[in-house]
Amino acid sequence: MRESFVPVLLILGVLTGALALQRKLVETRSRAATLIHVRAEDLVAEPIAEVGGAVRSGTGADGGSDVTHLPQVTRLIRLAAHDSLPQALGAVQVMLDVNAQDATAWCTRGMLLAKSNQHNAAIEAYQRAIQYSTGRARAVPLYNLGCLYRDLNRKTEAAEAFRRALDERPNYLEARLNLAILTASESKRRSDARRMYDQLARLAPGYPEAYYNRGVLGMAEGKLDSARVDFERAVRLDSTFAKAWLNLGVVQSRLDHDADAEKAYRRAVAADPASSRARLNLAILLSGNKSGRAEARHIYDQLIASTPSYAEAYYNRGMLGMMENGLDAARVDFEKALHLNSKYARAWFGLGVLHSKAGRTDAAIAAYRGAIFADSDYMKARVNLAVCLARQKRYAEAADINREIVQKDPNYARAWYNMGIALGRLDDFSGASAAYRKVIALDGSNARAWQNLGTLYARQKKLDKAIECYREALAIEPGNQPARFNLALAFSRQGKTELARQEVTRLVRLAPDYKKGHELLAQLRGRSEGDKAVPAAAGDPGGDEDASGR
Repeated sequence: MRESFVPVLLILGVLTGALALQRKLVETRSRAATLIHVRAEDLVAEPIAEVGGAVRSGTGADGGSDVTHLPQVTRLIRLAAHDSLPQALGAVQVMLDVNAQDATAWCTRGMLLAKSNQHNAAIEAYQRAIQYSTGRARAVPLYNLGCLYRDLNRKTEAAEAFRRALDERPNYLEARLNLAILTASESKRRSDARRMYDQLARLAPGYPEAYYNRGVLGMAEGKLDSARVDFERAVRLDSTFAKAWLNLGVVQSRLDHDADAEKAYRRAVAADPASSRARLNLAILLSGNKSGRAEARHIYDQLIASTPSYAEAYYNRGMLGMMENGLDAARVDFEKALHLNSKYARAWFGLGVLHSKAGRTDAAIAAYRGAIFADSDYMKARVNLAVCLARQKRYAEAADINREIVQKDPNYARAWYNMGIALGRLDDFSGASAAYRKVIALDGSNARAWQNLGTLYARQKKLDKAIECYREALAIEPGNQPARFNLALAFSRQGKTELARQEVTRLVRLAPDYKKGHELLAQLRGRSEGDKAVPAAAGDPGGDEDASGR
């Protein structure tokens, strides 16, 4: 068996050059994206962000190496690229039969086995390559081993492999970047990850992936302005960096810079015409304006034609259909999305909103239950389920669901408000009053909470407290017609006829079509007799339903 005589630097050239020739074999997440489900805002889904590691495999710290003088390795890479893995593995075995300590062959074997999902065998091959390599040459199999561990979600082992690669080659950019990405995946270590990205940017100021991934971290931390700057730096360095353009669009959209977001999405599409996410996000943005809806629908149609299994495209086209009041077509789209993915919580939610709009309360309840089954933390689905139950006068069930919501999120004002309505219908005045007081504590500008609290006091004949609440509601919302009517009615019941007449006269002047106001004014003027009017209920009889997503 002949001894390996390839110098260390030549081994390094073989490995880094092989990576350059065949990106698929290196099992790195080259600007990889982890799917984030579409979220709806006001019946329009929030753009999808691209997250995760951005690594250009094959451009190592030394910028890659020329391997044209190594035809054997080149041929193996090309064989694998043309789906001839068994042939390529056989050729590698011939190399190992000649020299069982050939580090290049072991590393190539690891790459091929990883591609064929033989993970344990690939790990063993990389470990052999590490064993038979020395010095800086050991960094490449260590890096590939780290990538494989990472993809197997063995994060601790992946981080250790990347650290060992950096011990051999401190300027190995991909290893440094992947270690930072792993660190950023732990929410408690984001500050450490930011320091690592900062260090990487200083070490390689022309490395766009460093800025891109720091931007992704900024998005996760809610530092949108910082993320925007980083994505802009990434695309200045590489104008073809499609995912950086995409995330720049997401950030601009979240900052309400819609014109800039549209430009970024269009640049993402131009850089990568096959990017379905960039086109989807562009369509979502265009859907927000009537002038862009025709183009948005055209994009959705194209996405569905090219990828019939794209559930998000059906879902978002359904959302657009609801905005355009095309409920039948929207229903078909939501049901198609659910056929493709029965656990698509937002599609269940959208279907629930659609059925509710169409007056099909039983079907809406079933859809909201589907959304909750798919995602037990989907609070807005629970809110809407409670609203639908209240509309069917199932107030106890509605109150229980809202109680569950506020136990999980004590600051959910809408759930407190709807619980107040349900408990009020059950004559639980104490519980309803406490719920409305909680709404007011969370949102002092909620006029309807003051109004409904006043009505609770009026039902208990506590008219002074009722009047105080109605005045609070009118101080916040002077045009609140039910609150002004109820204030006039409370004055009337106290025998304060002149004050009642003043309020109701103002009401009918501001709202001439408000029938109850005219009836009360007629009573106060002595023109008619009859039963006293009943205080007007505030808002929806079952509470506030939410048509937006999460």
